[in-house]
Amino acid sequence: MPLFNDLIKTALRILSLYVAFFLCRIFFYWYNIGDLGAIAADDIGRVIRGGLRFDSASIFYINLPFLVFALLPHPIKQHKVYRVFLWGLFLVVNSVGLVVNISDIFYYPFKLARIASDDLHFFSEDGIGSVLGRSILDYWSGLLFFLLLFGWLWWVLKLTEKITPTPFRRVGSYIAYLFIIAATGGLSILLIRGSASREAFPMQMSDASFFAPPRQTSLVLSNPFCLIRTMKKRVDFPSYLDEAEMNRLFRPLRQPCDSAAIRLAGKPNVVLIILESFGNGHSALLSDGDGTGGNNHMPFLDSLAREGYLFTNAFQNGIRSMDALPSVWASIPSFKKEFLALPHSVAPFKGLPTCLHEMDYYTAFFHGSVRHSMSFVAFGELNGMKNFFTMEDYEAARGKGDYNGYWGIHDHKFLDFMGEKLTTFPAPFFATLFTLSSHHPFVLPEEYSALLEEGTLPIHKVIKYSDLSLRLFFEKVKNEAWYNNTLFVITADHGSRGEAEKYQSSPYNFAVPILLYHPSGLLKGQDNGIAQHIDIMPTLLNLLGYEQPFFGFGNDLLNVPGDERFAVHYFGNNYNILTTGRLYLFNEREITGIFDYKNDPLQKHNLQLSGEAIAPQLLEKVKAFLQQYGTHLSQRAYLPD
Repeated sequence: MPLFNDLIKTALRILSLYVAFFLCRIFFYWYNIGDLGAIAADDIGRVIRGGLRFDSASIFYINLPFLVFALLPHPIKQHKVYRVFLWGLFLVVNSVGLVVNISDIFYYPFKLARIASDDLHFFSEDGIGSVLGRSILDYWSGLLFFLLLFGWLWWVLKLTEKITPTPFRRVGSYIAYLFIIAATGGLSILLIRGSASREAFPMQMSDASFFAPPRQTSLVLSNPFCLIRTMKKRVDFPSYLDEAEMNRLFRPLRQPCDSAAIRLAGKPNVVLIILESFGNGHSALLSDGDGTGGNNHMPFLDSLAREGYLFTNAFQNGIRSMDALPSVWASIPSFKKEFLALPHSVAPFKGLPTCLHEMDYYTAFFHGSVRHSMSFVAFGELNGMKNFFTMEDYEAARGKGDYNGYWGIHDHKFLDFMGEKLTTFPAPFFATLFTLSSHHPFVLPEEYSALLEEGTLPIHKVIKYSDLSLRLFFEKVKNEAWYNNTLFVITADHGSRGEAEKYQSSPYNFAVPILLYHPSGLLKGQDNGIAQHIDIMPTLLNLLGYEQPFFGFGNDLLNVPGDERFAVHYFGNNYNILTTGRLYLFNEREITGIFDYKNDPLQKHNLQLSGEAIAPQLLEKVKAFLQQYGTHLSQRAYLPD
């Protein structure tokens, strides 16, 4: 029947592309082996598997139109003109894909990263024609390689054209064709997305770190994928100051603090807990100030905060959950676009996991969702995190009965699992947990649904549940030998809508707790100055006595006075600049609004209209901050040297 012959012909043509892309990877590695380094024997299989994953995404991305026309259920496909059209479509789209892939072979030494959409601005430069012409002469081997691959595709097309379908029969053929089109569409989505799990986010460039060490992640990637997935992900980098002035005003290079006000003796364990959606609006302590109000949906966290060191005026540095780890682990915020979704996130890092590993800490990351969820594990790999515990590990140990049906393992179960694992770790250890139950669609385990009271918002009940899960975790581990020598750092990935109207707009919808808790009581009190996620890494490293310079955009909250700090997040097409008493809206050109957010939380009065202005030195420092951010992203430079 014609369907069978069409499938064979189309499949052989697609398989020929896998051969071409694999040869591109071989050439890429051979040409750039000095930069990529030797592949360890244990990594060869992972690199090949990863390459197939990204090649599959590239091939099906660019061949979706070809597949539609090749499997079209109509007798017109037997016409010679239509077959010529299919040849042309196949050769054109895949020639463009191969040109992009081959160009990257020679461009990589200049950028040490794959070509992405942010590189396309070069084509608008004056004289680009002569540059491209000279490049073809200089890298003639690339042109020759392309012609060989083009010849290979032409030969496969000619060979498969001999597979001639029998005359098209209408009865039954349409149903069969529609079935195979649906199956091909499903397969295409699966390969482009990179995972069949609904809990997993679509594959990102940073996921290459699942298959190769940081130095060799570019070897795993396939360039059409990089280019397509980063379309509309370009970040425009503001430039306000000359380099010397920019560096004088702000540098994301932090030195160890010899005069630290507080230094924890020895090497205490560190447990960093990032709570899904635990915005300040759900806390009686943080939303009411004295904790006496009725907005008491996280009572255990509030009680813990009274015994620890709480930053009451702290804010997130991104929008989504996936923005939290770059901010907390690497002191890198997200503006406009999620950092982990940008091509700039595929680079070497020296964040908290690496720095603490240098101090002989055992490092581990816990997340109750699948391993590929939100690129967390991939980013952990790039940051030197050594051990990972996800839903797969939980279910291998405890079975599949605790899956919540949407995102992963119920919090109280996964926190209990983490508690058991922590007890087996060698000291000192650094563990990070990212919870998930307090997320839409707000699913509770049956045994807790009737125990917890409803709130005024749908999220309140799951906030109470996750808070209860946190209490059960602390009750479980407080008698363990390691507990009294452990620093607990607790924050939220991002805020969420609270009962009060102010928690529905900036800055309060970005307000999150940042809590340092040590069972010894050494860290106790409140800091009402500005704090943000990117401050956690510098604060911890100085608190633990890290002795090397490190990269980061944040401040050491225990050594930089509150009135010298500012926070920045991006909301409403403006950079929102926060000081202890003011919110400034900055559109990259000028200040468009000034608000007394403490006394005017609904932002009804623009103080700029009454003549108030931002301090010039603060504005210049913010400009230097943003320019440094753009500069380091464009260079993918996140190391202290």
